[in-house]
Amino acid sequence: MTSYPGGLKSFSQRTDTVDDIMATDVNQAYDEIEAIEAELGLNPKGDYADVAERLALPSGRSATKVVTHPAASALRKAQADYVLGGPDINAAIAAAGAGKVELTEGTFACVNPIDLDGKPPLALLGCGSPNFSQKKAATLLRFDLGVAGNPLYLDNNAGPGEAGPTIIEDIGIEGVGNCTNGIYLGAQAMLCNLSRILIFGTFSNAGYSSHANSSQNRLYHVYTQHVTPYGFELGGGGNVYIGIQAMNDSVVAGSKGIWIRDLRSSTLIAPFIYKAELAYDVGTSGGGNDITLIGPKVEACTNGYKFNGNVHNVSFFGGRVDATTHATQAAVLFSQCDNIHAFGLYVADNTSHKSFYADSTNILCVGCNALGTTPYSKHASASMVVRDDVGFNPQGALAPAVPASTVAYKNDFMVDCQVYIKGGTVSAIAVGALTTGLTLATGEFVSVLVPAGQTITITYSSVPTWTWYGL
Repeated sequence: MTSYPGGLKSFSQRTDTVDDIMATDVNQAYDEIEAIEAELGLNPKGDYADVAERLALPSGRSATKVVTHPAASALRKAQADYVLGGPDINAAIAAAGAGKVELTEGTFACVNPIDLDGKPPLALLGCGSPNFSQKKAATLLRFDLGVAGNPLYLDNNAGPGEAGPTIIEDIGIEGVGNCTNGIYLGAQAMLCNLSRILIFGTFSNAGYSSHANSSQNRLYHVYTQHVTPYGFELGGGGNVYIGIQAMNDSVVAGSKGIWIRDLRSSTLIAPFIYKAELAYDVGTSGGGNDITLIGPKVEACTNGYKFNGNVHNVSFFGGRVDATTHATQAAVLFSQCDNIHAFGLYVADNTSHKSFYADSTNILCVGCNALGTTPYSKHASASMVVRDDVGFNPQGALAPAVPASTVAYKNDFMVDCQVYIKGGTVSAIAVGALTTGLTLATGEFVSVLVPAGQTITITYSSVPTWTWYGL
């Protein structure tokens, strides 16, 4: 009978020409070797350097710690690992390691932030999705902090190749006292997945905020309710935001639904802003680039979109802006930015009756529907192109004066134009840097297409006439 794996077998030493080696001695050794092989199986080191390294790794399921609160039922307390509510959450996180912390239903009074700085990636889970319309959550974390801080703080968590993302789901966060941001992602926060979270109450900055160096984070249906001054303050790179909403009961002076600061290579899908003084502040004190907005909606805000400084390469796909109320500012303002493309954005009539205004370069609006009295307008130095707005295109006949011979005339009408030239004695027609090869004698006519923002130059000895038709 073998000793291994229940015990370790010891063998007495044998001396040549002194001790007799019996078959039993050899067979015992063979049995122990076979027992070891049976226990370890084939290739026991796997992909590790040796068996010892593999055996040193943690085994079994990750730890799951359950936290409830003093007002919970006796059954809930019996099922929980921690029963003191808010004060126990950090202890449970420390004990869970890379495992899971489950919070029962009820209100957890928190006097200290929940600190996930430098912690292994784990799952912090509440009990059921919050009721966003009624501002209620089955699992509610109520923060009345002793000193100013961020109620939920994430930083220095897992990077690529580590155990996985930090997951936070199905909780409500209420700010009561000394709360800066409801959730804050620090400079080294990455691979965080935040889902079905309601944030409301009093915060000195934002419901959700992320550092410019945070990256690869995902927000799914994270809502802020009547959080001022900012619902969301977005920074970082490679992030995705799906169905985030900033909703207020009334418009508060200085409030912003989404403030984009130092955001890069990120996508917002179906965000919704309701009743903010400014729905989107894109670029003030930060900037952004390579941002995509898909189906964004703005309703009942004083101002819609304000692109304002160091913003590059932003694309809209669909979406709508309803009922902005600013007396003079356009619903969509492009200022100090470039390469902004809006496809199919609907802008309803508003108090100022201005839909789009640009004082920037390379602004393209295609297939939009601008219903203001002044659908599109721009500063003289700006470049904006409008195509396929059924209420704006075509523009019809336009009547600029013919410039002097060889003097370029810029198409500054924001639409592509077909230009019909007649009569005179014309020796050359150029569109931009392209010489068309067309000439014109008295009584003849020709037409050329001049794209928006492009120039036309006519060389003539006898002045022709022209008619512009805006497409």
